[in-house]
Amino acid sequence: MKQKLHAMGQIFKQKTLTAVQKLRTMNAATVPGAIFATVTGGVLSALFLDGLRYLLG
Repeated sequence: MKQKLHAMGQIFKQKTLTAVQKLRTMNAATVPGAIFATVTGGVLSALFLDGLRYLLG
């Protein structure tokens, strides 16, 4: 019984670690993506606003 519980604990620990690692890699992938999207979005909106000013001005 004790060995079985220990084995289950090990499996649980392993699964938790892999889940944490997956989350970390996802965050590492999404943070630069989010920064890139924010920067490009900002540049595009700035260009768009400049275009509007030019057309209206």
